[in-house]
Amino acid sequence: VPTLNPHWEDWFYTWFLGMVDQWRGSYRHQYGNSTMPLLISKQGYNKSTFCRRLIPGELSWGFTDNMLLSEKRQVLQGMVQFLLINLDEFNQISPQVQQGFLKNIIQLPSVKMKPPYGSHVQEFPRMASFIATSNMEDILSDPSGNRRFLGVELTAPIDVSQLPNYEQLYAQALAALQAGEKTYFDAEQTKLIMASNRKFEVISP
Repeated sequence: VPTLNPHWEDWFYTWFLGMVDQWRGSYRHQYGNSTMPLLISKQGYNKSTFCRRLIPGELSWGFTDNMLLSEKRQVLQGMVQFLLINLDEFNQISPQVQQGFLKNIIQLPSVKMKPPYGSHVQEFPRMASFIATSNMEDILSDPSGNRRFLGVELTAPIDVSQLPNYEQLYAQALAALQAGEKTYFDAEQTKLIMASNRKFEVISP
């Protein structure tokens, strides 16, 4: 991912471990993977392809980029059924949804809902993590909540000419988790994230 952000690799690494750990059920009774990489550039920089390529073909059922946050029931079901949700065209999400619904669901460890044809509300473990793309820079409308986004501006198209070595990628992730590496951001890292995201905030008239 070509970028001038010196923290991007470390941030993405931590988020990726959090995503894999989410699938293992480690957050079921604590908290969810509450950050989201946000890839920002003009069109044609392979952002959506990069997001899709994070999931191997055998698990393609676990990826979606067709999720409307206005359909709250669909989103909650998606958080239980999918592995990775790409909020494509993030700039189209309204400030009200950013500051309300999205702010709430991104940190959920589990999801409470009534399943189809069900008669009462049940609790399900959350599986999905979030990633997002945008063609615009001024998109974050909640200054206090921008710590949830790992904003990165691309300087060139992402090279997607080759598929990742998925077995090696996920083997390394599991080895890192078993070694006790962090899957969350501490207070110092959070300050860096919030400072970096200021240039992506919506400027009030």
